Amino acid sequence: MIILSALFTGLIATAQGTFEGTLENWPHGRAQIILPTDSPVVIGKVEADGKVSITLGEALAQRISASREADDGSGIRLVRSTVERAFYCRSDDVSSENGDLQLERATTRGGFYVGNLEEEELHGQIRLASSQAFGNSFFQLGKKDFVTGHYIEFYFAEEDASVHGTCKTPTYTLDGKDVFDIIHEYTIDLKKGWNLVRVEVAETYTDQEGNIRPLKMVMKTVREVPGDTQFLFTAN
Repeated sequence: MIILSALFTGLIATAQGTFEGTLENWPHGRAQIILPTDSPVVIGKVEADGKVSITLGEALAQRISASREADDGSGIRLVRSTVERAFYCRSDDVSSENGDLQLERATTRGGFYVGNLEEEELHGQIRLASSQAFGNSFFQLGKKDFVTGHYIEFYFAEEDASVHGTCKTPTYTLDGKDVFDIIHEYTIDLKKGWNLVRVEVAETYTDQEGNIRPLKMVMKTVREVPGDTQFLFTAN
């Protein structure tokens, strides 16, 4: 698995707009950024020199929603979720408003697919994340040593909704002798339209086998892409 990174250069005020940046040492020439709907939708491009451009708008959300009525059998689908399923752990310490509202997502674990439709070739995924080290630790299957950092998810809401609070899940140590809390903290204020959600590994812990794992996750809506965010490309 190869990961390339680039400093994010296109900060905008809301998620309705265009995100731009550059991937250094991009190996695939011109490519398309694709959503895996029934008829794949091109939402951006990567130029031969690695310049990236991704555009989101309301029409895209309508296209994603309409595509759920069709099934091309590809096995790659964008998953729909309600507000509560996306952010809520049903703890008394967490409250939600409009929790049954259906959300559309433009990403899979923060990732947009990139490839060439004409050649039916999939190169990998592009994400907005805090660092290459974070990408290496969070997005590789079977990885055991996590680092702190964040990535960005994109959700479309037809109405305002919110989730606030902290969920603490009691978890046993590997030897079963002690209990500690895995923490999920939510500050989610969704507005009508596309929303940016920063998913952050804020704290880690070391288990009894020496593996570093997430201890505290923080999910928060943000109106701008954080300044320390990069484009990461993860090859298949």
